[in-house]
Amino acid sequence: MQAHDPASDAVLIARFLGGEAAAFESLINPHRQRLYSYLCRMIDDSESAKDLLQDVLVKVLQALPKYREQQKFSSWLFSTTP
Repeated sequence: MQAHDPASDAVLIARFLGGEAAAFESLINPHRQRLYSYLCRMIDDSESAKDLLQDVLVKVLQALPKYREQQKFSSWLFSTTP
């Protein structure tokens, strides 16, 4: 498994905000499993965690224009979880 380069997050965010919808999946994929695992630990139910993950991703999608690069994307991403 290849290590994630946090610098690429800024590039993917810019591409997504520029209209490239596929950049969102590329941005989220390196973080998806860790976020899902976090949600599973929080609610102790894998099916509910899957549903909640989708809700979180919609929230991230809507809030992404407000993201500021002063904060690591992964930190910001986890701050959007309930």
